[in-house]
Amino acid sequence: MRIGDDRDTFTPKGPIRKGIEWAPLAAGRIDPMSDALLQAIVRARRWIEAILTGAACSFETIAASEGLGGRHVRRLAPLAFLSLKALEAIADGTAPSGLTVSSLTPALPHDWAAQERMVGLGWYCARHVMRNYFRV
Repeated sequence: MRIGDDRDTFTPKGPIRKGIEWAPLAAGRIDPMSDALLQAIVRARRWIEAILTGAACSFETIAASEGLGGRHVRRLAPLAFLSLKALEAIADGTAPSGLTVSSLTPALPHDWAAQERMVGLGWYCARHVMRNYFRV
């Protein structure tokens, strides 16, 4: 066979696929990454509640009672104060796919609007509000 010979050209038998394939989760199933993040948020809220009610006096007490390191508990604690819009996006599966406990905890801002921008919801929320506001 010579170069440029058209007689033996390759033709694919199926659809050409490139990149990462995305398939929506079946109804009622939660993405494992979102599930881990939601579990961390629930734990953080439970820990903050324990401190506020006096059931625990410090993060070290909580860490000792749960068999965790104090640093781990202190790192997850800010998740208890996550923006409601960000929490809703995580719960209903509309949060960005790269959102994990590790990506949120190092520098979670105190301001909810800044949290939403950090998570990637700032533009989405503004666009969603504008679309619904100007709907005819």
